[in-house]
Amino acid sequence: MLTLRAANPTDYDLFALLFGELETGDFVLDRARWTSETMPHTLIAEADGRGVGYAYFECLRGLTYVRQLAVAKAARRNGVGNSLMAAMAQRSREVGICEWVLNVKPENVAALRLYERHGMRMEYAATSLRIPWSRALVLPGAGAEVREIPEAEERAVEAAMHLLPGVCASTRDKPGRVLAQARIGRAIVGAAMFDPLFPGAFPFRVAQPEVAGDVLRYLHAFAERDFMQLVVENDAPLRASLLKAGAEVRLDMLRYRGQIPPAALA
Repeated sequence: MLTLRAANPTDYDLFALLFGELETGDFVLDRARWTSETMPHTLIAEADGRGVGYAYFECLRGLTYVRQLAVAKAARRNGVGNSLMAAMAQRSREVGICEWVLNVKPENVAALRLYERHGMRMEYAATSLRIPWSRALVLPGAGAEVREIPEAEERAVEAAMHLLPGVCASTRDKPGRVLAQARIGRAIVGAAMFDPLFPGAFPFRVAQPEVAGDVLRYLHAFAERDFMQLVVENDAPLRASLLKAGAEVRLDMLRYRGQIPPAALA
């Protein structure tokens, strides 16, 4: 029998195991960070009392962001993913949210079918890149001024750079994050949410490739490793510019987005 429940601190080992099965190449969060940042937004799926999956999601401003959904290999094709999706949809409806988004690997055909059954469709392609700071710091710039995003400017930055509504506030709530914006005159031309411990920036948006050099030089002051990862979303010129500068592809992704189906259809 499959049951769903809120995650608790004892679920860390399950998370670490299943996150590895996602094969993203990313570092596994340590226990303390997972407990404080991820656990409060995570559902656990159990089959006969044994953990077989989890979903990590955040209800932002009018939109649910499914950050991770993982099912144990031995438990796949048994409705676990479908049940987790239905539970997230129900939580979203309860707080008045009718839209959701997520990222998925293009080769994960089973996941694509699952998300499409729940009303999602591909919006665009994205790429996770890694670049050494030695290469990033010599990128050309556009002369943009890069500075912190104050709380009062969050909505303006999100609108200008087409970020998910509420992603700035969500990032600000997590310790150690850096929220940066780039401006040329009064125009907002870039935004990045940087996690120095990862280390990486997602989202990372710029109006033109040269602005990336300005933003990266600003973020370098907070860096704790000798490389940087960032996700380029629906921006072929920026992707090409970073690859030419020496970045390497870590992961290709698809952004899926859709309306949350009514309860009767979930």
